Amino acid sequence: MDVTLQDRISELPDEILVDCLSLLDMKSAAQTSIISRRWRYLWSHLSTLDFDHALMYPEEFESFWKNEKYKTSKYFAWINQVVSVHRGTSIDKFRVRSRYFISYVTQFDKWVEFALFKRVKELVLDLIGDNLICNDHSKKVHPLGFDTLRHLPCHTGITAIQSLHLHYVNISDEFLEFLLSRCHNLERLYLKSTPLSNFKIKSSKLKYLSIIMRFFDLIELEIDAENLLYFLYDDPNCEGCPHIVFKRVSMFVEAYFRGGLCQYPFPIFEKLSSFSAQLCKLSLYYLMLEHETFGYSGWSYYSNISQFEAFHFDNDIMLR
Repeated sequence: MDVTLQDRISELPDEILVDCLSLLDMKSAAQTSIISRRWRYLWSHLSTLDFDHALMYPEEFESFWKNEKYKTSKYFAWINQVVSVHRGTSIDKFRVRSRYFISYVTQFDKWVEFALFKRVKELVLDLIGDNLICNDHSKKVHPLGFDTLRHLPCHTGITAIQSLHLHYVNISDEFLEFLLSRCHNLERLYLKSTPLSNFKIKSSKLKYLSIIMRFFDLIELEIDAENLLYFLYDDPNCEGCPHIVFKRVSMFVEAYFRGGLCQYPFPIFEKLSSFSAQLCKLSLYYLMLEHETFGYSGWSYYSNISQFEAFHFDNDIMLR
């Protein structure tokens, strides 16, 4: 009995095949280009471009730590290749995660510009500091040339960003405020280990805000976000107590705090007092000394709290 094999998969519409490729990692998706002429450029239409150095080239990722002079990188060549051949009209997610960028500042700006021209919705820049054990905190973030973005015209797509992650990125207070003023549709903002000290977040559509401080001390923060639902502030420095001002946060219902704001006598409660009745969930992570107890007399003002969590460094307690 003769059995004729027929490639039914390749007969599927491009949209379905690209959706299937999106389930693979970037390298595996690109390797499908050798299947046939039909498949050659399908992967170049992917809407999620995820460049994680540790996953794509794990041996190279570790080699950098073992050899400080390790300069060549297949990883950066790979990003350049993808950017140059990408045929999609838009991008849902563009993520770059690596430890080493100092020699690639110019290229990096081009990658970000590429993502903006593709009207990226989620932009993730996770530039894990290559000098994390260095005493000079300024060297724990990357000196990237983000000022070049100031000169990009409005049609570059910066207004399409809905989710923005900046981890270990060396930006100033002024530049962040400028960036937010252009991201008119931003709903999620995640900041981690950025050298920010005194800045204002003003956004009409922002719903989720996460700020994780490492190596740098936040002095003052003003939040003006009428649709903000969730706010996380995490600072392992229990001695620091930043001045946080909330303005127009009528939708704010969930908060998580760690650091000096949560230390006795719990100044965080004063910060939240003006809208305490609208909060539904509050989580605190703090250092409790032996002679201290968790006590607060103003609970009657938090009438809508359905879940309260308090964690201290030695033992966890949870009150609901």
